[in-house]
Amino acid sequence: MSASEQPALDNSAARVAQPHIYQEHEQKSIPPQSYRWIGFAIRACPWMIFVLLFILLTTLFLHWDAIVGGRRFQTTNNAYVYYDNVFLEAKVSGYVKKVDFSDFQDLEAGHVLVTLVDDDYRLAVKQAEAKRHFAQAALKKLELEEDLQKACVEQTKATLEHATAKVDHLEREFGRVSTLYQQHVVSDSEADTVETDLKTAKADLAESRASLNVQQQKLRLVDGDRELRKAELEEAEAAYSQAMINLSYTVFKAPAHCTTGACKIREGELVKVGTVIATLTPYQAPYIIANYKETQLANIHVGESVSLNIDTFPGHEFKGTVAGISPATGATYSLVPVDRSSGNFTKVVQRIPVRIELVPNQPMLDRLRAGMSATTAIDTRPRENNGTSRNNYQVAKSRG
Repeated sequence: MSASEQPALDNSAARVAQPHIYQEHEQKSIPPQSYRWIGFAIRACPWMIFVLLFILLTTLFLHWDAIVGGRRFQTTNNAYVYYDNVFLEAKVSGYVKKVDFSDFQDLEAGHVLVTLVDDDYRLAVKQAEAKRHFAQAALKKLELEEDLQKACVEQTKATLEHATAKVDHLEREFGRVSTLYQQHVVSDSEADTVETDLKTAKADLAESRASLNVQQQKLRLVDGDRELRKAELEEAEAAYSQAMINLSYTVFKAPAHCTTGACKIREGELVKVGTVIATLTPYQAPYIIANYKETQLANIHVGESVSLNIDTFPGHEFKGTVAGISPATGATYSLVPVDRSSGNFTKVVQRIPVRIELVPNQPMLDRLRAGMSATTAIDTRPRENNGTSRNNYQVAKSRG
């Protein structure tokens, strides 16, 4: 054992032999005031921690919306895949004659889906066609009557001219006879005869004028009747066209290349107006409707890039672009809007739909189905590339 280790062993032995002496010496070496400060620090430490936590929580509560809205990536799992489905509804009623599609069938444009019994509609077409022919014949007959009436007017005009000429001749004759009668050259009977002939000619002239007026009025009536016949013909043609349209409604065709939904229509079933014949999903690009909280929309703009994950395909990322932001919240478009002006009020964060268009020609894009759940993340970084993509998107949308 070395010489330096020996005093340490002696001190240890002495401490064990006389412990009360060393305890008193240690108590005297620490001042009593230090004990008070140490106790105060120990008692105040939980309160200090509580105050710091209170300040932190208050700051988070007051600025939580700004913190959430200021994030670069705005995410939500309240998003779904959408297609613009077409609900093929009946515009006429009738019994189903034939059903020519099945569940989830791939169809080309123009494929006949359902045919209704069309006997009643074919009879309606024949009736409308007969009325149209009748209106055409009535108009043609009226045109012949108009030609005849014009001839009558011309004939009456000729009669009037003849009566006018006769009156002029008799007036001159009556003047000569009156002169001769005053000279006692002609007898009374001859003078009376000429005078009577003149009066008769004037009466015939008045009759011809009245007859011409009557014939002209008849011609005007024919003109008015012609407008009436034309209107009847147009009405008959419209009824015929409507009957043809109703007949065409008995055949339901695929409007475009599409896929059918579940076939719920059966042969022999009575279809009424408004009955859904089939649900069709056209072959077009799907899109996403993401319902973001109103506190997340501070930095979201049209044209920003989006990353999406579909729950059906975990691990596969789709790319998209913000195409539009709804002008109102989803609750505003509900059938029964909430009245917040009466009763108690509880503030609830609203959600606003955001339309996201998927980038075309992506892998697995054709496997998306309407209603699939998605998680979206919009990149809101205000960078030059992002701004350029917004401008390019707006230009492409305006051209498209």
